[in-house]
Amino acid sequence: MTMNPLLPLTALLALACPASAQAPVSPARPVSADEQAPAEQSPYVQLQSVGEFAELVARDRRVSFAPRTVAAAVRELERKDAGNAARAAALMALGAAHAVSERGRIESHALEAELEVRQAAILALGELRSADIGVLLQLGGKRAAVASYALFALARSGVPAGLAAVQEIAGQAAHPLNAAAREALGFALDPPVESDVARAYFELRFDAARRFGLVDDQAWPTLLAEDLARDSNFLSRVVYRAAADLNRAGVKDHLLEVTLAGGSPERLRGVVAAMPTELARMLEEDLYAPTDRREWEALLDEIERRGIEALCVPILRRAWTDPAARTKALHLLARARAPGALELVELGLRAADPLARASAVHALAYAPSDKALPLLAGFESDVDPLVQRAALVVQYRLGSEDASAKLREVLEIDSTQRAIGEASRPKAAPNAERPARGGRGAGGGDKAADKPREPAKPRASEDAPKLTPYSREALQWIEALLPATADRRVRDLLVVARVRTPDALRQRVDTELAWHGDARSRAALRDVLRRQRPSGAAGARAVMALARGAGLADIELLRELFPLGDEPEVDVELALALIAAREAAVLPLLRAAVWSEPWNRSVLAGALVLHHGGIEALRAEVARPPAGINDRDLRRVGFALGEWGGAVEVDRLAGRVSAADPALQGALLGALSTRSR
Repeated sequence: MTMNPLLPLTALLALACPASAQAPVSPARPVSADEQAPAEQSPYVQLQSVGEFAELVARDRRVSFAPRTVAAAVRELERKDAGNAARAAALMALGAAHAVSERGRIESHALEAELEVRQAAILALGELRSADIGVLLQLGGKRAAVASYALFALARSGVPAGLAAVQEIAGQAAHPLNAAAREALGFALDPPVESDVARAYFELRFDAARRFGLVDDQAWPTLLAEDLARDSNFLSRVVYRAAADLNRAGVKDHLLEVTLAGGSPERLRGVVAAMPTELARMLEEDLYAPTDRREWEALLDEIERRGIEALCVPILRRAWTDPAARTKALHLLARARAPGALELVELGLRAADPLARASAVHALAYAPSDKALPLLAGFESDVDPLVQRAALVVQYRLGSEDASAKLREVLEIDSTQRAIGEASRPKAAPNAERPARGGRGAGGGDKAADKPREPAKPRASEDAPKLTPYSREALQWIEALLPATADRRVRDLLVVARVRTPDALRQRVDTELAWHGDARSRAALRDVLRRQRPSGAAGARAVMALARGAGLADIELLRELFPLGDEPEVDVELALALIAAREAAVLPLLRAAVWSEPWNRSVLAGALVLHHGGIEALRAEVARPPAGINDRDLRRVGFALGEWGGAVEVDRLAGRVSAADPALQGALLGALSTRSR
């Protein structure tokens, strides 16, 4: 069926939408209140945070361990960068899977490891149901933090001698472990007796099942991904932002309708990323205006993240008129070097709020130094230390030698560099002296000289400065430098200073350095996220930093992390990174968005499916729709196929289905919609 470009549009519409059609095509449907409301936690996410002991018992009935458990757990234990939580879960998984062949590995951890890992290994030994309980009996005589776990494991082991040892202690009222022994025996009752060890046992079992086993007979990531696929708000956040990166005609048309239809403020991130100049013009002509603080925040955050402030000056000027958005808008106007920005910054310098004043001071970094430095002079003695530090940082960025000397002094940059250099420099071993000249040839060398020498090991100099943690004052200076990491000179300071910051702040420093391309910080950030799952705004920013210019190691880690389930901000960033990398893990999310309303999100998700797997992937959606869909759904997905595939796909589909097929009706309209471009 070849499309005739001269065929009247009314005839095509009559063919595409016969009287029997269930519902008219409505490309611009307002988003419902349900879609705007925050999604409630899914049932599986809630399983991660149960607190009552009875709930722990009930949850445990849903976990199991499959044949793949042992191999996966062993791989985790053999990873050099595995954290304590992961090792503990892997050991429990081996015990729960009754991997008797791994008893030696488990025993070695039970005898010598950090306490968290030892306790997990001890519980795992009890789960093995092995007759060899010598290690558990030995550990039962150690300190309470170890012995209480050993008694619990002995009671669980099923070995008569182990049970008898626990019963003996439980019968001695004066024994210091009497209570722990009675609790261990009570765990076998129905219902089991609650104790700290019993709670730890259930938590470890669940963590092991999430990582290496099954929950409700399915892999935990699969369950969480299905939960996310049912979360309409999550799908909108991911699809609109991911679609903004598609270089495809028609995307802006759909995002324009998304803008005007209303809904979650997060939709505007995709809009401003894809069409900043068009959105700016809409604001200028009063065709659209953000409705509240959250919409302004979404717009300004995305403008800042993508560095597109120069394209969004009209948006930023309008934002400056809103008190809730003024501080960030002022900073972005200065960064864009917009006409009149310096005058607005001078107004900001008079703000009563120290945060607003400090932000205005930071904005002076983008002004000519001959104008900015005189304005900064008075803020070195501002009443608020936050403003004082901001003034010195900006002076440093503008080339002030005095500011440079002050920052290097307070952060001890020179001594820190010296300590790092000394610690990494190979030193010759004390006995590795050069032989006397002619030693062997003259016959005066001893036999030791004939032996091969050990290679010299790196050794810090005796008088090298020590890398002690920073003082509170120094850490406050690090905080003041973080907003300015776009400046190369600031990054040079932070690359050195990071080694003396506490873990939480170091992660933030590494995040910003990795964002700006520092390879060592990127590697350090990967190591941190392997040991500690990302959470909150800092975790989301860390994922964004790894996703920016991601390499194979970054993608592998992001794939392992997705999905977290109880960290929606992080899961959004993980999903976006994996969509950009065309990873299979996010395909269920895209398919769910294709087959659900609203209209524009569905069609944009179709474009993402095509980007992910090519036109064959989108054809497959039409050819093999999921169960439970109706004619409206088929017509909408057919529209996506026609819009993104063009008339060729309409002809191809027409050769396989009847003219009354709703998918073909939608494909015709989708292909027609491209005529106006």
